[in-house]
Amino acid sequence: MKRNPFLVFPQVISIRQILLNAVLCLALVLSACNLPAPVTATPILGEPVRIVDYYVSTSGNDANDCLSEATACQYIYTALNKSTPFSTIHIGPGEFPINHVLSVRHDLTIVGAGVDQTILVDESGDAIQISSTARVVIRDLTVRGSDRMTFGNAIEIRDSVQLTLENCHILGKYYGLRLFVGATTATVRNCRFEDTYYAIVNRGDLTLSDSILTNNLLGLTNYRTALVEDTSFDGNGTFDSSTGRSTTNITNSEEGVLTLRGGNISNNIGFGLIVNGGSVSIENADIHDNSAIAVWHQQGTLSVRSSVISDNGAYGVAIGGRSGVTDIGRVEIIQSAILRNGYSGVRMDGGEVHIQNTTISGNVASTSGGGGIWAYDGELFLLDSTVAYNTGKGLDLGRGSVTTRRSVVALNSGPECLLGPSTSFSASTFAMYVCSESWTPATLKLRALTADGGTFVHPIAADSPLANAGGPASTCPSVDQRNAPRPAGSTCDIGAYEYGSASAALMIATPGTPEIIPLLIDTPTLTPESIAFILVIQVPANCRQGPSVVYPVVNSALKGEQVEVVGKSADGTWWYSKVDNDQCFISNVAGTPSGDLNLLTIIPAPPTPIPTKTEVPQQQEQPTAIPEIDFDQDGYGVSVDCNDKDSKINPAAVETADDKVDSNCNGDDDQ
Repeated sequence: MKRNPFLVFPQVISIRQILLNAVLCLALVLSACNLPAPVTATPILGEPVRIVDYYVSTSGNDANDCLSEATACQYIYTALNKSTPFSTIHIGPGEFPINHVLSVRHDLTIVGAGVDQTILVDESGDAIQISSTARVVIRDLTVRGSDRMTFGNAIEIRDSVQLTLENCHILGKYYGLRLFVGATTATVRNCRFEDTYYAIVNRGDLTLSDSILTNNLLGLTNYRTALVEDTSFDGNGTFDSSTGRSTTNITNSEEGVLTLRGGNISNNIGFGLIVNGGSVSIENADIHDNSAIAVWHQQGTLSVRSSVISDNGAYGVAIGGRSGVTDIGRVEIIQSAILRNGYSGVRMDGGEVHIQNTTISGNVASTSGGGGIWAYDGELFLLDSTVAYNTGKGLDLGRGSVTTRRSVVALNSGPECLLGPSTSFSASTFAMYVCSESWTPATLKLRALTADGGTFVHPIAADSPLANAGGPASTCPSVDQRNAPRPAGSTCDIGAYEYGSASAALMIATPGTPEIIPLLIDTPTLTPESIAFILVIQVPANCRQGPSVVYPVVNSALKGEQVEVVGKSADGTWWYSKVDNDQCFISNVAGTPSGDLNLLTIIPAPPTPIPTKTEVPQQQEQPTAIPEIDFDQDGYGVSVDCNDKDSKINPAAVETADDKVDSNCNGDDDQ
């Protein structure tokens, strides 16, 4: 029986076709392995991929598709609901009421027609909420509320949101910008926050630049990390005259890390900045004309560099003073000027304070005290600085310790130094420029305050005793307050100004600028020979050739004057001291020097002179009962002469107005 070929052949063709198709499929699969992966759009913060553009207009209609200006929607809420990830919503000019919270849950760009043209009006609750790890750009518009006392946020972000806010105006809301905990990040550029209760509350990572915060009750409250550059905090705060309470322009919390570069904190009603813990760095800032304390450090760490703090109603910088704080922390004030503040330039209630290459001048004491540096407690290091021409005391420290190196405390209107009996004082060989009452502008040659190199300094004359008096060059800092190189001569000058060195404008607020002044105390290893013992004279005293009143008077020391003690008598009742260019003995009734007195060298007494008829030996000199001391021989004893080292100064002298010298000893320098 023959097979039907039409029945067999189709079967053969079918098998071949199957095999061919299989080979072709395999080839396609193999070739597909070598194809490049499909390109996916990866959005970049600030430049999101625009997949779809949506439009909102005051003349639009929510029945439209929002996909063109001609088919724009009327409400932002409608366009937001239609939007897809990475889209852009264009909002035209005009006012747009927010009837529903604008809740953004995917990557999106919202663009207005201009900061003064597109106005989102929200009169009750929250305006814009962003969450769900979205990356969002908002620019060129205004968000406006009606009452900053009505709770609600202009912009609120949380849940790992990355927000870029540019060219915007936020006003009239309880919170302007609020960052919640949860890896939230906000970059704010060229924005204005105005008439809010809290302008910005940051619990995330904030970068704020080229912006203005004005007329808010509170400016910036930082709980986490904030970098603020070239931003103005002006006219914020409030004051309650009935309670005396005032608000704070900028507050840094216990876990906050705040860096403030450039810009200004000015004209605020209340405190300029409070460091309530954490870490704060201020660089190249102008902090002026705030009604209360300019910078109040309560705890944590604070660094003030290359800044000017001036004309504030209370202290320029206050350290401590808040109850319940056990560790005030550390403060550094470097290459700065603290000028014309009320009460004092620097106020200390504890902590460790380093002041270097800084001018403190023109600050005005209150009725209870103050002037240059006013302290109740703490550890102060005053290095390469100038404290001069303050109204009040130069340095007032009730207890604690002071270490001065290459600094000037002179020409202040009140006593140069008032140190409590328990205060430890170290000035080494520089004591003659710290707390001495004998200097005048003519002898010290410290000139008037001058703007130089982006800061304010007191220049010195070429023949000033401060020039080339800074000790070994190896201990000098590399620059002065103006950033001018040190030393210009054989060694550096004393104070914040280096004569003969060209100033370089302070490049403050430049990211990555290396440290320019090491905060080394440059104190050599202490040995008994190198320890400085400073005696602050408590009552006027003669300095005699030997340790007894039978010896002739060589020199004398006035109350408040500081002398270096280099030895002691065998019985420990007289201090062998350096007074001006003389070395002589001062009775211990005049005071007790600082330091471990057991390390003082015993100086043998010289041969006893033959007493004259007018000299009656006593066992112990009583400096308080020596009205006959008249060292400058002007006819007025030390009991009435306010400077017994200068014969031109006495109760009968003629006063020269505004010369910072009380010539006639009446307590006023111009009457």
